[in-house]
This record gives sequence, structure tokens and C-alpha cells, in this order.
Amino acid sequence: MECSTSIIEKRLDDGIFRYYAVEGFNSIWGYLKSAALKAGVIAPGQRVTLQGLKRRGVTDTKG
Repeated sequence: MECSTSIIEKRLDDGIFRYYAVEGFNSIWGYLKSAALKAGVIAPGQRVTLQGLKRRGVTDTKG
């Protein structure tokens, strides 16, 4: 599966800041979800969101 991205560069005083355009991020996110499904990390039909990963990282972190 090929993943295409749109990287936008914005020059700041201390260098260059790079970030993904919405289309690029969505492409990467779709690729990662497909790879996780094929690897058996997530079940078919399971909803995976970025906010859910953030919550899971906070609640599952010990310490």
C-alpha cells in the first residue's frame, strides 16, 4: 500500500517547521489503521481514533 503525503513547510526564526496537511495526515492515518488490521492489532470494525490513542496512553501508563 502506498502512502502519499502533503508536507507544508513554514520558516520560523530558529529553522524550518514541517507539518502535514489534512490530506497527508489522513493518508498516513489510513495506512497505519490498515497495517494494524492486517497485523491483528485491531479487530475488523473496531474504531480507532487519535483522541482514543491519547486517552489510552494516559490511562495505561503506570506512574
